[in-house]
Amino acid sequence: LVPASGTGTVFNVSKSGYEDEAPHFSMKGEMFYWRTDRQGPRNQSGFPHEQDIYAAFLTRKAFDRYKLDEASFDQVKAREKGKSKDAAKGKEGEEAKSAGAAVAPAPIKFELDGIEDRIVRLSLNSADLGQALVSPDGETLYYLAKYDKGFDLWKYVPRKKEVKLVVKLDAASADFRLDKEGKKAFVLADSRLSVVDLEAGKPTPVAASAKMELNSAAERAYLFEHIWRQTREKFYVAGMHGVDWTAMKAAL
Repeated sequence: LVPASGTGTVFNVSKSGYEDEAPHFSMKGEMFYWRTDRQGPRNQSGFPHEQDIYAAFLTRKAFDRYKLDEASFDQVKAREKGKSKDAAKGKEGEEAKSAGAAVAPAPIKFELDGIEDRIVRLSLNSADLGQALVSPDGETLYYLAKYDKGFDLWKYVPRKKEVKLVVKLDAASADFRLDKEGKKAFVLADSRLSVVDLEAGKPTPVAASAKMELNSAAERAYLFEHIWRQTREKFYVAGMHGVDWTAMKAAL
């Protein structure tokens, strides 16, 4: 973790000698998760074969929420739903006045002391993973995994220990993104684009076409300028062995 201001110290969350990569935030910044090969079968050399998703909870409150069993969590959700309805009634007038105004999220104070006790293995089992994203509420892990011929889209609910195939892709290569609500996934599988309803597991193909106007002469001129400038700045001797670099450019 590095402060966005550029000041302060860099904090190592994973403290691991394994391959830790593809970091993301969830739960409005209170959960930090990434991909790691520390649990899966590994090659003695080269790239790892299977990986997991690990998560660190940056506040104790978020970690306590994660540890709740289903019954306790349902009670918490019911109370929060009631409070949100009451708050919505009281803010109707304010929202009407400030309609369209951007509202900055409340800052989160990371509680990094003892964070090693708030790091969990979020995935149920190691797999040949592609993209993996957690829903905005932190309740569901969506991931691309190859168990058979190709990558498919799966979901795992850690609180329920429930795994489900969302949609069969059989893709040699795939990637996806979630919408802001975490209800839809935009999937690119073997160059085919689709929108997947994550609850119903229903993909809807998206037609797309792309055109590019290429000015070949302008592109070559730009590349020449770029290479000339890079060579001038990075050549191993400043004097260019006596070559008048500026004059050479003008001549060409």
